[in-house]
Formats: sequence, structure tokens, C-alpha cells
Amino acid sequence: MIQCNEEDIMSEYTQNTDAEFDLRYLEKTVIKLELYLHISIDLKIALEILATTIVQLASRSNLTKKEITIRKEIINAEYVENIIAMLQNNSEKSYIIEPNEKIT
Repeated sequence: MIQCNEEDIMSEYTQNTDAEFDLRYLEKTVIKLELYLHISIDLKIALEILATTIVQLASRSNLTKKEITIRKEIINAEYVENIIAMLQNNSEKSYIIEPNEKIT
């Protein structure tokens, strides 16, 4: 089960055969991710995960090319809060995250 606010955009499968969702930055303001720093972004979703299942966030290839990565975290059935993405800027310049931008 995926919960999100009614006003938020629900992520969709990229392809019918995909096992993952594209998750977006849902705030209304831009974020400036300074060089060599990291930020936490609340994805505004909570997952009900089966005890035999785990979830992992992964970096998107378009952000990885810009040296922006997601810190890999394993999410299991015991975690019941909103999912938080930790973005790391490994480049030598700042990066702007726009509202509704796909981040994982």
C-alpha cells in the first residue's frame, strides 16, 4: 500500500515491466544542493512492506551523470515513517533540484 497526500503527484511505473517507481521532489520551492554536500528530502510517501520484503532507493541515471547520488538505504517492514531520500552532490558545482523533478 502506498500513502500520499491527495494534492501530491503519485509516482508511476516508467515502463509496464518495471519493478520500481520514479519518485519526485514534491515541494513547491527549488533546492540548491551545494558542492560536496548532502540533503535529506522527504518523499511524502510511506510504504507498508511485507515482513519478507525489502525496499531500496536507487540513484537515477540522469542525476548520476551530474554526480548527484542517492545514499543507498534498505527499508524493511519495521520502518513505518515517510521515506527520506539522502541526496549527495559529488560534483564540483552546485545543483538545483526543481519542484516535481524525478530524484529516485
